[in-house]
Amino acid sequence: MEKEIFSEKTVELENGESVVLHYFITKSHIKYKNMKSPVYGIEISKYCGNVFVEKEGDYGVTEKREDILKLADIISKYNVMPSSLLNIIDDFVS
Repeated sequence: MEKEIFSEKTVELENGESVVLHYFITKSHIKYKNMKSPVYGIEISKYCGNVFVEKEGDYGVTEKREDILKLADIISKYNVMPSSLLNIIDDFVS
């Protein structure tokens, strides 16, 4: 699996703490009848200071790079946290 950073954001929480969110686009390959097709996904990692806190990812969202770029832009724009990622993806692909 390949992973490239889409964006990095520092977000201030309601309690005054700051977290850093890393948004990644992932790319894996699936084999089907001697063909390899890329499959794109999203991963979010969350850090408080320099300490890793949590991450979540869905690595098989779409075969279209344009669609995953659109989703990554939305997720990054609205500061989606790892704990909400799978619900957002469900809404996006439905």
